[in-house]
Amino acid sequence: MLSLLLLFAAASPVPAESRQMLLSVSASWDQTRAILQPYGRPWEDAPWTPVGAPIEGSLGRTGLAWGRGRHPQGLPGPQKHEGDGKSPAGVFDLRLVTGYAKAPPASTRMPYREATPALRCVDDVRSSHYNRLADEATEKKDWSSAEDMRRKDDLYRLVVWVGHNDAPAVSGGGSCIFLHLRSGADTTTSGCTAFEPAPMERMVRWLDPAARPVLVQLPDAEYRARAAEWGLPEPRPRARDLGLAPGVFPPGPLNAITDVGDVRVGQLTLLEGETVRTGVTAVLPHGGNLFQEKVPGAVFIGNAFGKLAGSTQVRELGTIETPIVLTNTLAIGMAVEALVAWTLAQPGNEAVRSVNALVGETNDGWALNDIRSLTVSREHVVAAIHSATEGPVAEGSVGAGTGTVAFGWKGGIGTASRRLPERFGGHTLGVLVQANFGGVLTMDGLPVGRELGRYAFAPGDATADAPHPAHLADGSCMIVVATDAPLATRDLERLAARALFGLARTGSSFSNGSGDYAIAFSTAAALRVRHGDEAARSRTELPTEALSPLFQAALETTEEAVLNALLRATTVTGAGHTVEALPLDRLRAVLAKHGRPAPQGSAADR
Repeated sequence: MLSLLLLFAAASPVPAESRQMLLSVSASWDQTRAILQPYGRPWEDAPWTPVGAPIEGSLGRTGLAWGRGRHPQGLPGPQKHEGDGKSPAGVFDLRLVTGYAKAPPASTRMPYREATPALRCVDDVRSSHYNRLADEATEKKDWSSAEDMRRKDDLYRLVVWVGHNDAPAVSGGGSCIFLHLRSGADTTTSGCTAFEPAPMERMVRWLDPAARPVLVQLPDAEYRARAAEWGLPEPRPRARDLGLAPGVFPPGPLNAITDVGDVRVGQLTLLEGETVRTGVTAVLPHGGNLFQEKVPGAVFIGNAFGKLAGSTQVRELGTIETPIVLTNTLAIGMAVEALVAWTLAQPGNEAVRSVNALVGETNDGWALNDIRSLTVSREHVVAAIHSATEGPVAEGSVGAGTGTVAFGWKGGIGTASRRLPERFGGHTLGVLVQANFGGVLTMDGLPVGRELGRYAFAPGDATADAPHPAHLADGSCMIVVATDAPLATRDLERLAARALFGLARTGSSFSNGSGDYAIAFSTAAALRVRHGDEAARSRTELPTEALSPLFQAALETTEEAVLNALLRATTVTGAGHTVEALPLDRLRAVLAKHGRPAPQGSAADR
């Protein structure tokens, strides 16, 4: 046993004595947004537990790359270098705090240095002061380029210095990396990680040098692959990590809606104070000008106790001409306004006089979010659009899923995909859901809700620790379906219907108060509709006899996307309530009871 512990300690770049960790996880190497969760532990080898609310942050303008810190060097993936606009990935000590004030903020325990007008961080690779703080008033200047640590704005009013490439400094390996303030949600950095003032101030007060604080910053796939070896907090699993693989068709490489070529997803997570837990999720059918190159689309409504702005024109004309935005119920108007303004501002749209913004919602104001505060702004919607990428998609308590609840547990954003075998056309179909609904939870056919004692219309004593049983049936779900199959609008509506039917496989009650909508679109380039085009065009579309495999794929992909939303969600506290994530230990026991033990191996292997 001792040898195993020594092996584990040697393998982990996190110091054994560390009792504070800032875990920053982005969806992919290319993503410019991350969710940072503070963790603590009372002693060495104790499990890490979350401390306070998560923090939404901005990364470098080109994403992440492996930096130089406590982790092994030369790991597979992009490597950081000077001027690349990437935030460093890896494990890093947190060194000190600098700020504009002469004295640190009250309760600050980290070493503090005032950022005088002469204080610089040198980024000149030829300087002997490279990647070091230097006082231009007292030190011999041998640099031609440096960061002024007392800017004219507030971005460096509080800075936490990250121990990147400083033990020792390698010329060109990247310099002047720290945590600092940002000027707004729709901003990126030159390589640092930036936050809003309130969470930054909380973080500075929390950090304790006696607890050997570290920053662990990783894309999600690397986090999931290295968590066990590096002694990091256990990642929340996806369905397949637990042996849950609904249906018969295989997933795409990412098992996400972005497996459909050219589809992009961006998200903005709003975590403000103790009461705001909401956000925005944007799905872009392609990376070009959507208004000028509209995609065929359709809408299917299961129960219309909800809002889907723009749906009537989609049903009338059969096209989608903006990103699809999901948010909370009372942010619909703001999101429409933001989408219109963003579309009008795109090059080539100078003469546009009408825009059909497509915006869906679910209501996150029943438990976790102060929805009446009307927090979502134009900038937040545009930030979600600007962050959209083609890679992996963040799931769980993020974006429009930040404050949602499903089956009495924490809901959120989930995604999945299917790639049909060649004999069925070889097409790809992907689904993204905003899960905020209820019923009797069923996971790949197993009665999980009943087994866990939390389900709609259960006897009162079965849900003593949960909301009223009848309330567990309420809520809504937005579904977005993408496919590269060349489908006519009528058949896209039929496809959307199957996706919505897929909610039944998860145990949805489709209650009186639910708003259940599915939006489907095809990315087939030959079917795009050019704005203003009046000429007749020939089209190649799949015949109806070829649709059954896609219908099956829509059913099982929607089911898996909902499971991923539930499994990846984290426990969230907001607006005076706490909604628990699905308890993994109890869930694993249920699966084992029904002959579904979790597969062995790392999440990355699946």
